[in-house]
Amino acid sequence: MTDTNSSSSAETSGQSSSIVESTKKGRHFHRLHDDYPSILFYAREMKSLAEEICACSQYLVNLGEIEWKSFPDTWPNIFIKYSEIIRNSHVLYLASLHNPLTIFEQISLLYHLPKYQCISLKVLLPYFPTGTMERIQIQGEIATAYSLAVMLSSIPLTRTGPTEIVILDIHALQNQFYFSSNVVVRLESTIGLLLHELNQKHKSNKNSDKYAIAFPDDGAHKRYSHMFNTCSDMKYEQIVCSKVRLDDKRKTTLKEGNPKGYHVIIVDDLVQSGGTLLECAKTLKENGAIKVSAYVTHGIFPNDSWKKFLYDNDENDMKLDTFYVTNTYPNTEVLIDKPPFKVLSIAGLLCKQEKKIVAERRKEIRDSKDKRQTISYWKMSLNIKAALLLLTRPLSSDLNRSVPSLLLTVKPHVQSRLLIYLNPMKSLTQQQHEQLKPIQLTKNDRLSIRDFTTSVYSALTCFDHDLSVDVLLQNFDGEQITLPDYCQAVFTDSQQSVQLIKEFCTKQFGQKLEENFILKYLTELTAATSIEAKDHFTVSQTESDLLKENFTFDNGVLGGTFDHLHNGHKLLLSDSALLCDKKLVIGVTDGAMIQNKGTELIEPVSVRMEHVRSFINDIRPMLNVHCEPITDPYGPSITMPDLDCIIVTEETKDGAIQVNEKRNNNGLSQLAVHIVPILPSDKNKNNDDDVKISSTSLRRQLLGRLLKPVKKQSQSNSPYILGLTGGMGAGKTSIANRLEKLGAGIVDCDKLGHETYQVNTDAYKKIIEVFGDDILSTEDKTINRKLLGRKVFEKPNELKKLTDIVWPEILILANKKIEQLYNQGKRVIILDAAVLLEAKWDSVVNEIWVAVIPPKEAIRRICERDHLSNDDAQRRLSNQMTNAERVNEANVVLCTYWETYITQNQVQLAWNLLMERI
Repeated sequence: MTDTNSSSSAETSGQSSSIVESTKKGRHFHRLHDDYPSILFYAREMKSLAEEICACSQYLVNLGEIEWKSFPDTWPNIFIKYSEIIRNSHVLYLASLHNPLTIFEQISLLYHLPKYQCISLKVLLPYFPTGTMERIQIQGEIATAYSLAVMLSSIPLTRTGPTEIVILDIHALQNQFYFSSNVVVRLESTIGLLLHELNQKHKSNKNSDKYAIAFPDDGAHKRYSHMFNTCSDMKYEQIVCSKVRLDDKRKTTLKEGNPKGYHVIIVDDLVQSGGTLLECAKTLKENGAIKVSAYVTHGIFPNDSWKKFLYDNDENDMKLDTFYVTNTYPNTEVLIDKPPFKVLSIAGLLCKQEKKIVAERRKEIRDSKDKRQTISYWKMSLNIKAALLLLTRPLSSDLNRSVPSLLLTVKPHVQSRLLIYLNPMKSLTQQQHEQLKPIQLTKNDRLSIRDFTTSVYSALTCFDHDLSVDVLLQNFDGEQITLPDYCQAVFTDSQQSVQLIKEFCTKQFGQKLEENFILKYLTELTAATSIEAKDHFTVSQTESDLLKENFTFDNGVLGGTFDHLHNGHKLLLSDSALLCDKKLVIGVTDGAMIQNKGTELIEPVSVRMEHVRSFINDIRPMLNVHCEPITDPYGPSITMPDLDCIIVTEETKDGAIQVNEKRNNNGLSQLAVHIVPILPSDKNKNNDDDVKISSTSLRRQLLGRLLKPVKKQSQSNSPYILGLTGGMGAGKTSIANRLEKLGAGIVDCDKLGHETYQVNTDAYKKIIEVFGDDILSTEDKTINRKLLGRKVFEKPNELKKLTDIVWPEILILANKKIEQLYNQGKRVIILDAAVLLEAKWDSVVNEIWVAVIPPKEAIRRICERDHLSNDDAQRRLSNQMTNAERVNEANVVLCTYWETYITQNQVQLAWNLLMERI
């Protein structure tokens, strides 16, 4: 456990309320005294939920940062960033003790947090994992619920007393008595989430179903039945199921209530395999239930057992109408958008009480004049999510030159989004002495604004910071400004009083500012930070700059891929929004236009169009935006008669000439051409030798990185299995070899496939039985793969018969090989399988890694390797899953299209990140 500020945090609470900032190894440190923020730390698997809680609290609760790493011997290496903020703070910790491996590192953290002198500590433990092992029934059993309770009870006392532990829907209420008096346990329920859902259904539809509540056993009935009588305005019929023994079998029957005519919702605290729940649902249906749904707090679903409930599962003969689960368990994210599942968030439930407590504490501080400055400082020390930069100095080249310094001054205090609003006074004298008032920009200001936006986006290419910056253009249209995001702070260069600036901001920006937003002068921040601005890129002038010639138009057209919207796109769209006053027509490439761009990682065209529309609407909402997919270089630019200009870049300016030729042929007016400069890339951050910012580079940066949560979490007593797959020619074997050199064990399923065909194996006998003995070699009675291939080639039914025999046998051999490698000391094992997804072997892996290659390159490689014609290679490739289908299932994507050193860098990055995960 490491601390960023050990000896220097030894100041006493008797000192004046201020923040002492110091710099150590490039970090900024802040020490707090008589202010009392709430800080939420979280387990790495709970990041999304933590961010949601923070947002739900309207940022009354701030996120802390922890680096979870491991030493080479796999022991935890935990680092609390800015640990000095814990002193004099109320600390919350969002835990996830979902597997034994994570318990030790989180217990270690919890034992240390009180030692940093936090005022209080509250542990939010949505799921108590050993709750089902709470008692001993047979001599020799271990009640692990007791063991975990003892560990949690050993958390040291804070300055104000015991740690509070909040648990949701614990399986056995008596577990609370396993905890000692050293901690305070608070048991809560999520049933209110279900009641809210039902109330919403009643309000939205007067003729909605009649609902009844069913419990799968007496235990659930005792736990929850009273909540549906006392916590809801609605009265629900209640049904109790039970299991009875009939003819040596246990059968689910109705014990109480009648489901006939009702939409019945089965309620329980957790689900594992789901067998009991399905039996209960079938019984309810058999007894007249119109529909059956389910609600469980904790969706554990080991071994992907959730798949049995999916609508598209042919083996599922009991389809639930809706299956409600909450996000108490990390793997629940996989259920989102998979009918019948509906994931209900517990964020509001967890932050509700804390929000009230924090609001009361902040009111006390706000009412005390001598503490107002302190509350602003501690909020800034933890960063804010979105802020507004209000600039009032005159538009000039001096302002543009100061852009890097302005951004470097503000960005350490903003987590994700900075909105820039220009309200330029005519002179510095006016800025100092005249009352701040809204300035409406004119046509003559457009060139200056464009130069400013160019300075902003070119400067951002130098910064290693994931900060989204938008320059608002709304004051061209003379309306009250609607901020596109909720801002907690305003930074400004204005020299007027705090009161006048706050009055201006409140009047001008309406409801999108926090009621008690932070206001900071840039001069204060500049003095508090010791960062020097570095030169930003020089953007070359273009040969056709219509803004420089003071032209404006009603309607313009432009096009592009707009994938992973970046600063180059923002500059292009901002120029377009400055040039046109009524409508922008934007073609977003799709289909044949993106085939050579590595389409697997390109965002769907609907998403890209929405991002474009959203950006224009944010910066200048008065503009009408028409977006449509285009599959040729022209799109609507050659058919719409009311267009006035076309906006292109230096790269695409020749396309504007072709558009005007097409328009001339179609009898349409010629378009004025405006060329937007290209933003050069930062060579320090770009490994692809691109000379400009590009979506291609951004997509390449995704290679080797985790694209979505893993299928199964790491377990300390079992191997971590990576399913590696890819199409023909994709370089899967090359990647497997590189991973083997890094320490992974390899299970080659292609070789195992050959073993299944060996004489006298089970698969050998079944194949002969199905396909006849005429496929055998006359000499040694081995299966002639070519003869067998003729019987199944282009015959899907026959091929399925073969794979139904061979694939299960390969998996049996693979599992034996995995066990053998694990016993030899291999922690990570690669299941190298071309048909990993088709054979559904992904059910046994922790992650899916997919190798992809553009189809044209794959065909070239296949022809070269197998000496096939282009048509034969194309035919083989078309019989496989597409790259897009595989990537849709992938946790990690790798591509061997470029030089070998790039492939090696991808694999090394993927391996390093994997080591951090496990």
